[in-house]
Amino acid sequence: MTHARRTLANIEINPLGLKGLGIKTPTLSDVDKLNALKGSMRGQRAVLIGNGWRLRLAQGRIKPGLVTIGTNRAHECFPLDVHVSIDRSAEAPPAFEGIRFGAAREGRHPATLGACWSDYWKHNGALVKGTTPAFTGLYAIEVAVFLGFTEMYLLGYCGDDQPGSSGEGHFYAGKRCAPGMAVQHNAWIAEILKTHPATQLTVILVPNTPVPAIRGTGTAPLSEIMEDVK
Repeated sequence: MTHARRTLANIEINPLGLKGLGIKTPTLSDVDKLNALKGSMRGQRAVLIGNGWRLRLAQGRIKPGLVTIGTNRAHECFPLDVHVSIDRSAEAPPAFEGIRFGAAREGRHPATLGACWSDYWKHNGALVKGTTPAFTGLYAIEVAVFLGFTEMYLLGYCGDDQPGSSGEGHFYAGKRCAPGMAVQHNAWIAEILKTHPATQLTVILVPNTPVPAIRGTGTAPLSEIMEDVK
C-alpha cells in the first residue's frame, strides 16, 4: 500500500463528502478531513499524469516510491494513488481505492472530495488568488500543492495535437486540444510557480516526440520516473 493510500485509510471519509460549488456549506467533519489531507504528502515526489497524446507512447512502469496523481482517464494507462476529475463522465471506476478529488460531490462516487471549488476553498483561500483552473490538469497541480508536494513531474501534459494526426490531442481517439490550451496552461503554471516558489515542476520528455508545449521548470527523460522503459 502506498503512502497516499495509507493516509486515506487513516481518514474516515464521510459518504456524504463535501458539498461543492456553494450548494451547501460543508460540515466541520468534512473540513477536518480535508485539513487532515492538507500537507500530508510533504517530502514525497509526485507524478502528475495528464491525458495528452504522448501518454500512449510512454511505455514502462512508474518507479516505486513515486505517488501518482492522474486526471480523467489516466487510470486506463497507469495505476493511480490519487484521481482528479472535473467532468463527472471522467471519474475513476468504482473499484478505485485511492483518493478522489472532484469539482463537486453531487452525483459522484460517495468518497469524492469536492475540494477545489467548494466552500472549503472559498473560506480557506485558493492556491492562486483570483484564478480558477480551467483544465483538469491544472486542478491536479493545485491538488498536489494542497497535499504538500513540492517536487512534481508532468507526464502527458501536452497542450498540443499530435503532429501528422487528424487532430488527436489526447491519448484516446476523437479528442482535440482546446484552442490556446498550451498558452493558458503556461500562464497558470507561471502563477503557481510565482505564488509557490518552492514548487518544482519537471516536464517528462517522451522519446521521438517534440518537446511538449506545456512548460515546467525543467525537463527530464522518461527513465527519470519509469523503469523497464520500452
